[in-house]
Amino acid sequence: MGGSSAIEALSLTSFIDAIYAAADAFPVDVQTDQKGLSEDLFSVLVTVRQDSEREALSEALGLKPVAERLDDLVQKDSRAEEWVISDGQLVGVREIANTTWRLTDRIENDRGVSYRLSGSDPLPPLTQPLLLLSDFVGRDTQFRRRVKAISALKDHSALSALLEDPRSKILETHEVADRNEAWKQLDPSKQEALDRIISTLPISLVQGPPGVGKTRLVRDLTDHIFSADATSRVLLTAQANSAIDHLMDEILDEVSLPDDCLVVRPRAKDYEGAHDDRSPRNVTSGVISDFCNISTSNGISRPKKSTGLSGKDIQAIEHLILRSANVVFSTVNSSSIERLVEEKNQFDWSVIEEAGKANGLELLAPLLLSHRRLMIGDHKQLAPFDSNRLERLLQDPETVRRTISAGAQFVGRSLRDQTIDEVIELADEVEFDFAPLCAKAIELLSLFETLIENQLKWQEGRPKARKLASVLNQQHRMHPTIARIVSKTFYGGELETYHSSARRFQQEQPPFRSLDAARLPDSPLVMVNMPYVQSELGKKSGDQSPTWHNTDEISAVVEALQLLEVPQSIEKKPTIAVLSPYSEQVRKLRRRIDDDLASFPNLQEFEGAIDQSICGTVDSFQGNQADVVVVSLVRNNHRSSLNGALGFLCDARRMNVLFSRARWKLIVVGSFEFLNTVLTANKARDDADEFFLKHLMSNLAIESEAKNAVVIDYKTLTKRTEQ
Repeated sequence: MGGSSAIEALSLTSFIDAIYAAADAFPVDVQTDQKGLSEDLFSVLVTVRQDSEREALSEALGLKPVAERLDDLVQKDSRAEEWVISDGQLVGVREIANTTWRLTDRIENDRGVSYRLSGSDPLPPLTQPLLLLSDFVGRDTQFRRRVKAISALKDHSALSALLEDPRSKILETHEVADRNEAWKQLDPSKQEALDRIISTLPISLVQGPPGVGKTRLVRDLTDHIFSADATSRVLLTAQANSAIDHLMDEILDEVSLPDDCLVVRPRAKDYEGAHDDRSPRNVTSGVISDFCNISTSNGISRPKKSTGLSGKDIQAIEHLILRSANVVFSTVNSSSIERLVEEKNQFDWSVIEEAGKANGLELLAPLLLSHRRLMIGDHKQLAPFDSNRLERLLQDPETVRRTISAGAQFVGRSLRDQTIDEVIELADEVEFDFAPLCAKAIELLSLFETLIENQLKWQEGRPKARKLASVLNQQHRMHPTIARIVSKTFYGGELETYHSSARRFQQEQPPFRSLDAARLPDSPLVMVNMPYVQSELGKKSGDQSPTWHNTDEISAVVEALQLLEVPQSIEKKPTIAVLSPYSEQVRKLRRRIDDDLASFPNLQEFEGAIDQSICGTVDSFQGNQADVVVVSLVRNNHRSSLNGALGFLCDARRMNVLFSRARWKLIVVGSFEFLNTVLTANKARDDADEFFLKHLMSNLAIESEAKNAVVIDYKTLTKRTEQ
């Protein structure tokens, strides 16, 4: 294969991801269900149809059989309420015969399992019906955008070279950050990082552990850019809408943008909410309105009314505004970014927030849109979505070969190009070594991690060399006790609490307190130790599957929440969050707490930190924080193998996020005897992924012995209700 190995590797990853999507299309038989018919709704019964080729694809990917996977989705996945019925759809091919349906019942009998679905539209004639999750169409769109970005990369030799070797064309700009009051207020690590970013082309990389103020750094960079040149154009992106909205709030509130600065925030067409006035459509409406109000005395003929413009005219103006905006806030996967790439638009700066949460395919588009780039994030927090399963597959080149052979037929032509066609042909050539290409694909899958880890390693022992990578190492969010746990467990002890922040925590009181310090101590870190199921005679409860949850821990969380109160002297409501790595536990916590807030009068004085709710998954909360955080670990069982016993608790990145969200107080509910027993039985080595858990348990014990943290038994927490 010719060309850039980066292009080939990205193409391979995109194609494998599309094949995974094809495996999520379930072949079914569909029949009209007379029992479910009503005046307003149609009803169908769906059963899995035997399809040897799709079963072969499942086997190649190491997945469960089709029927078993579909039933798992229906019973365990919150997305399984909304479905699409299609006709022989290939990934990447638009199908006009799609109809949307809602799951209403699962029926199991001697003949097997069937599913009742209801919909507002009748079922059209189908030859090869497929059942798809409702987000399948959105995935198709993302795949097409990736293919376009890879195609654009083929014409962008500078970025292709950068992906191969970021140090190949480093340039110095000779720009210097103003030593103004804003710069002096930054901690030393941010001052140094800002200077490096401003003075370096074509890329800068910044790792920002929890609480260090990554958004503050981006805010100050934006201020510098527009202070130096009021006509600058800046693209600010992130993988998630919540992250880009938070960044937008910070910049619009704190940065003095020029009066005529045009700010745009593209969103989905059906979005209604905060900052909707910044959407291209609403900005266009404002521009048209202003133009229509111009006095004819200025020599400009005024249109009779803005509605005289056709839809195409308005759309053309929207595109023009997007192309000319000074500041564009967008997710990395948006249609607006796709359009800008197609038009080869260029910004003076492209800044990517939370770069560690986006994979290389998602990062490619914003990287294409400027010659000055900043990627800022933390690869030691949550990884890009689904990157683990893609990486596992790519680690086995022969499995990759079999997957391409089994799955290529299910991917439409719109998701292929010459490079992909060559990969498909090579899958049949036994002598071709897939290993180097797969290794490169793994590197680019976690692009931010690859770039920054390589640069930090290269910079060691080279103090005079120009540095592309910086690490922010002074945190301001967490109470020092909580910060020490996070620093020692996940960052080798290099994350420090900035002196002014440490002084603030020492001098100020938390904006809440415990109603009973004997049951819930007024300590920044409280560990509620649940009974270990194996050491309690006759105890059978603990974690429960197939969707992991723990009812005892829900009771403990409720008890802890009921013991929190806000003093009357506090004017601003403190924030609170209850987190768990397991979605089923979160669903049960929401039903018990968020859906029944009337039973918690004390919580009326708190503000939910998760979109005004209190309970959420760890995945939904990265980048956020709360004054008090309660964590439910869930796992507590008789298993002995590390992964079998601990599940998500073996994931250092998830645990990092769980332990680093709290400002003033962290309450961790779990069986610490269970954790220690499993870790001792497995004797994890220093180089094992799970070794961080031994560090975590050791660090928790150290803080407890130093009286900075407190361990209480579940019985102590609940003793009032048991008397």
